[in-house]
Amino acid sequence: MQQENEQLIKQAEKEIGPLIHYYGDYVRRLFLAGAFIWVAILPFVHSLIPVPMFLSVLGILILVIAAGLTNPMQYFTVVLNVIISLIAIVAFEWYALNLRAAFPGDHFLFWVYELLTLNFVFALYFSVKTLRKK
Repeated sequence: MQQENEQLIKQAEKEIGPLIHYYGDYVRRLFLAGAFIWVAILPFVHSLIPVPMFLSVLGILILVIAAGLTNPMQYFTVVLNVIISLIAIVAFEWYALNLRAAFPGDHFLFWVYELLTLNFVFALYFSVKTLRKK
């Protein structure tokens, strides 16, 4: 058992470098937090969202699947996390700015979009920090 663990660690270090530079656990938590926030808020704001409900649910599923796939043994998951984080940042900030233009006063959904954008900014940071160690 001990030898198997050592072999797994060596394999992981070959894939993405030393595990000391692996931040996938943070990314996983941030993806799950983003998915949780979106699931919690979606029933209340679905009429204000500029995309079909199907795409919102699909986005939630993608976040959860990516969080589940994230591990130090597979380099592609690190790249996938970077791509998903980038898309999420662009989408949520785009929606926030459009909502701000449509409703100049404070709108609750604007702040949700901003919170989600910040969440995925941190996810992108930790994803890239892991990626650069390859």
